[in-house]
Amino acid sequence: MDADSGVIRITKKTVKFGDEVYQFRNITGFGISVETHSNNRTVPGLFLLALFVLGFAVAIFFNYAFWGLLILAVAIWAILSTNTTTKEYKLALYFNSGETRKFATEDVKFLKDVVEKLYHFMDSDEDGAYIVNLTDHSVNYDNSVHVGGNADGNIVTGIVGRDVSS
Repeated sequence: MDADSGVIRITKKTVKFGDEVYQFRNITGFGISVETHSNNRTVPGLFLLALFVLGFAVAIFFNYAFWGLLILAVAIWAILSTNTTTKEYKLALYFNSGETRKFATEDVKFLKDVVEKLYHFMDSDEDGAYIVNLTDHSVNYDNSVHVGGNADGNIVTGIVGRDVSS
């Protein structure tokens, strides 16, 4: 299941991407997922063999070298286009439930950096949040603490030179 690309915000308590929020303790791991895809173009083998034979015949027996080489080039292109595969790299979040959420990107170095930083964050006691932006390939750490409301109470300061009793 592929999630929308964008921003992933990870704190010690939550993981948020898009409109979905999960508890951090439900995340069992982060990783790089590599998916290979084959092209759907299939050219029958007999047709390719016929192109080769026709190309050689036109080039050698009929003395039309240009057209024969052109037919051979088309045959070679057809073979290469049917046998190519593409790799797609994704950041994978693994959940306790067995579900996996994947975020696609082409930058493998960025994915390795993200996994390394998230590993250290998961293994440490540090507070804060990591913001992973898949659009601009950035990972930022936000350790700002937001406190709201009023603080009330007494503050006592001073230097004590002898015993203090009340």
